[in-house]
Amino acid sequence: MEGLTASDMWSYYCLHMDLDQIVGWIDAQFSVETASVPTWPMTEPISSDMLAELHKCPARLADYLLDRLAGCVSWEFTVQ
Repeated sequence: MEGLTASDMWSYYCLHMDLDQIVGWIDAQFSVETASVPTWPMTEPISSDMLAELHKCPARLADYLLDRLAGCVSWEFTVQ
């Protein structure tokens, strides 16, 4: 995998609809308990450019992944 970037791998997983790899990456990114220790590229941060690649997935899959990402983040709202 020499010469490939984390973004390249994310794009590949999206193009091939590799749900296990994408979900594993999301879980590793947000310290969701997994059965194995994450390895590269799952140790790399998920960037906004990488999230833009989700359009390459079918809409239902992209929605599922975005919902999963949203569930991993703590949200704070402030009223101004």
